[in-house]
Parts: sequence; C-alpha cells; structure tokens
Amino acid sequence: MGNLAIVVGWLATGARKRELARTNLLWSYQDLVDA
Repeated sequence: MGNLAIVVGWLATGARKRELARTNLLWSYQDLVDA
C-alpha cells in the first residue's frame, strides 16, 4: 500500500512537471511571437 502511494505521488509530480514545462514552452513561444 505504501509503495502504491509513492508511485501515485511520483506520477502526479511527473504530470505536473510536464504541464509546467509545456506552459513554459508556450509562454516562450508567445514571447518570440510578440517580440
């Protein structure tokens, strides 16, 4: 049970990091377009 919680937490963290990376990429792209 404990291991499952760790895996779920790790997956959630990974998903959040991917989401942040994609958002940062979009913002960088917007900056390039606006410049």
